[in-house]
Amino acid sequence: METLSLVKLSFLTKCRFFLEWLRVIAFYYKNIRFAITHIIFLLSYLFINPYRVSRCFMQRLGKEDVYTYGETPLTTLEVIAKSCQITTKDSVIELGCGRGLNLVWLNDFIGCQTWGVDFVPTFIKIARSILSVFRRPKILIEEKNYFDIDFSEATVVILLDPF
Repeated sequence: METLSLVKLSFLTKCRFFLEWLRVIAFYYKNIRFAITHIIFLLSYLFINPYRVSRCFMQRLGKEDVYTYGETPLTTLEVIAKSCQITTKDSVIELGCGRGLNLVWLNDFIGCQTWGVDFVPTFIKIARSILSVFRRPKILIEEKNYFDIDFSEATVVILLDPF
């Protein structure tokens, strides 16, 4: 009975991801620059699962809870950005930016300066290479510890708990 529940949960999760992907295409792919960047991000992780990347990294560090990675759906990020009244005048720091998709969305649709910080090297390396190709001067992504950050330039700090 437990196996059936896990299969059902896995199926439902995949359906949710698929529906979110369709919403992203419908709502945001009108912005060609975002669409191309988003597709490149997705293709970059075609053969490496970001959840597995995070889990393996956490295991190498010897962390007890290795399942802390999660991604905020872009449609949810839009609701958050509107609720918090983030504007082009803001400088946003996202702690635990993961792959960096939120940074791209905030930059393309809000127009604000974004700075992402994460400590998973694979995420940083891939995001930097993609962002360098698309010349995004208002997006900075760094591999850093949260405690080593100077928040004085930030007007908004985002720390989204995936759970």
